[in-house]
Amino acid sequence: MDKLTQSLLPPSRIDLAREPDFRLGAVMARPSRREVEACGVRHLLQPRVMQVLVALARSPNEVVSQQELILRCWAGLSVSDDAIGRCIGQLRRLAASWAEPPFEIETIAGVGYRLEPLRPVVAPSPSVLSPGRRAGTRRRLRDWIRGRSRLLGVAIVALLTVAAAGWAGVAWLGRTASGATPLIAVRSMSVVGSDPRLQPFAARVSDQIAGFLGESDVRVVTGFGSKAQLAFGGSVSGAADQLTVRLFLEDVRSGTTIWSHDYAGPVDRADALIDAAKGGAMETTNVVRSFYVASGPSLDPETALLVIRGSEELGVPTADGDVGAVREFRQALSRRQDIPGLHAMYALALVSASGAAPPGDRAQMLRQARAEVDQTIRDHPDQSGLALHVSTMIQQAEAPFDWVGAEQRLDRLVQASPEDPFVNGDKCGLLLQLGRAGDSLYYCRRALSLRPHTPLFLTLYVQALDSLQSEVPQSPEPVLEEGARLYPDYFPLRAYRFAREAFGGSPDRALQRLREPAVAALFPPADIHPIELLEKARKSGTRADADAALAAMRLADRHQPIDDFRFLFPMALGRVDEAFSAPDIAQLAGAERDALTLRFTEPLRRDARWWPLAAKAGLVRYWLTTNRWPDFCSDPTYPLDCRAQARRVMALSPRA
Repeated sequence: MDKLTQSLLPPSRIDLAREPDFRLGAVMARPSRREVEACGVRHLLQPRVMQVLVALARSPNEVVSQQELILRCWAGLSVSDDAIGRCIGQLRRLAASWAEPPFEIETIAGVGYRLEPLRPVVAPSPSVLSPGRRAGTRRRLRDWIRGRSRLLGVAIVALLTVAAAGWAGVAWLGRTASGATPLIAVRSMSVVGSDPRLQPFAARVSDQIAGFLGESDVRVVTGFGSKAQLAFGGSVSGAADQLTVRLFLEDVRSGTTIWSHDYAGPVDRADALIDAAKGGAMETTNVVRSFYVASGPSLDPETALLVIRGSEELGVPTADGDVGAVREFRQALSRRQDIPGLHAMYALALVSASGAAPPGDRAQMLRQARAEVDQTIRDHPDQSGLALHVSTMIQQAEAPFDWVGAEQRLDRLVQASPEDPFVNGDKCGLLLQLGRAGDSLYYCRRALSLRPHTPLFLTLYVQALDSLQSEVPQSPEPVLEEGARLYPDYFPLRAYRFAREAFGGSPDRALQRLREPAVAALFPPADIHPIELLEKARKSGTRADADAALAAMRLADRHQPIDDFRFLFPMALGRVDEAFSAPDIAQLAGAERDALTLRFTEPLRRDARWWPLAAKAGLVRYWLTTNRWPDFCSDPTYPLDCRAQARRVMALSPRA
């Protein structure tokens, strides 16, 4: 692990209860139970010993410093070298207890320790979408929001930006003229248990996954599929009134499981479990089909596993997730230097991680990313699609308010790759940020037609439809509900679905959304009450209820400062003066900047005080330079003259 990457890791202690199970060779480790098992023999480890094993296994073949072990396993407390040594000694004795030791631990004098697996690490290793990793994703997201704002608003667009980077990058991986996408088999689900209801349920799961993938332009066969390169399989089981669907994806040639996930819920929500399994299969297929082509896989299963993990980490809106992506893609690149797309993916991860880095480190990471993409463009011009895409991201990171340049660079990509769904999705997202939802709609629809059911595109499409409700006949509601069914853990869509109700839609639906686990997980319990009071005040319209909601928000703020999106509370209550006087409204970091043109912030745009904010974000200069104005400027009910406001604020602040 390089120093730059390590410096970004938060010193969070390993929580065994939330750690996923993983394999080291023939040994299965279950941190939440503190046990390891192989050949039918189980060992129960002390909590601290298991924490050390987890910390070392997170970075196999890399040196983990003593300081990091102390931070991760002892929460930074002062401990002696002997305490660490005793844990390392117990792990070495554990490894030696089997005829074929699964791992060795090397001591690097004065530095730390390195765990080396002696057998390939294969499934069920910590799967990118295993229940444990999903829980970890939710925890990191919740911790990130607590650390920054504790209001959902900050997640609305920040999540979209991160997720877009991850999906767009993976889509380009391994892109060559090598032919069609791989053939994927969907096998019959096995049944665990004697309940007679399980067999027909298992058949429904297999049939619907196969049908859903087939409708999405995926080459699918059912059954064994002797010519298939990849195969979805799994099992269904039931206990009392609960159902569990265990789904996995296998590399057929090697028999290696490269992805797995469990979907569990009550019997009366069986259809929801099937929908979630369909969505999980679709997400995973979108990742792997870029490096499994008709002529054969361009990546071996172990490298593919690293790429899948890295792409999932890119979708986590935390510094921890970005650093995890850097680590996974660097390891993949060390295995396959010959794959141009991996150089570009590593660069993409560096760009994403640079956003949370100190200025000096940020500049270094961007330089490193540029070196990777420049080499790819120079050495592999026929496979430089992703590298060119990342190059535009680097330029935008270096000049975040240069919207004219960003659009010009993206237009060149659209011209070069008009059939690429993720380039069209990027164009859709950029136009939404510029307030041009009407123009974005074509690109949103184009992206969805080229890659149906992709959660990122569904989310962007909903934003476009929301902004054009009075101009287009299609309602965003069916799209939202489809996305919520298929991708219950996709936070950008869930976050936007809640926020549009909480700050500008139906108070009753907002409260209903707040009770959903995927939304409630975004908030610590102390923040739920102010939001409930906000919706009560919006519904009643009384001054007393509004005062109570704002007082509750200020009380929560007193316990832990809320730095972002505080202005949404008074805005939603019709108190625009208080919204504009909130100290966070003028920060205009990425999330606040993008929120300027969201549908539910319309009350702010109808006030002249909004225009200096738009100028500070670089939007006014773009509109004046290009003469391409946001949609609300053509709304006959809009109370201001856009061009006059733009000229006024630029005269007052010509450098904006």
